[in-house]
Amino acid sequence: MTGKLNKEYLPIEGHAGFNELSKHLIFGKNCTNLKNIVTVQDLSGTGALRVGGEFLRKFNSHTVNLPKRLGQLILLFSKIQA
Repeated sequence: MTGKLNKEYLPIEGHAGFNELSKHLIFGKNCTNLKNIVTVQDLSGTGALRVGGEFLRKFNSHTVNLPKRLGQLILLFSKIQA
C-alpha cells in the first residue's frame, strides 16, 4: 500500500462532501432550496432512525408513519420520550 491511511473519526456532522452530494441526489441539482436543507450522517440505519425520531419529537411532529412489517421500528420509536 502506498500513502498514509487516515484513521481519524469524521467530524460530528459527518463528511461534508457526502452530505452535500446526498442533498443533490435526494432533492435534485436544480432544487432552489438546497442551501436551506440540512443533512447529518449517522453510523447505522437504526441509529439514523433514532436520530430522526428524536428530531421529530423535539420539533413537535406528532405523527410518524411506520410500515406494519417492521415491528422493531415501532419498538424503537416507542422508546423515544415524548
